Amino acid sequence: MSAAELMEALHIKDRKYFRASFLQSSLDDNYVEMTIPEKPSSPLQKYRLTETGRIMLNKNGSAE
Repeated sequence: MSAAELMEALHIKDRKYFRASFLQSSLDDNYVEMTIPEKPSSPLQKYRLTETGRIMLNKNGSAE
């Protein structure tokens, strides 16, 4: 998912707040990873759950 898609799913409108409060901590905790890690600011950048993220999601219930 793109950052915009994630923000929409979480009902967050402020990109700076989203990146600082959610995205960066999820990357740091290895819950999500970049699809293009060598180009973090690419307009084509997307994010996906890591195995750790999938385990955490299953443990805490799905997002739906």
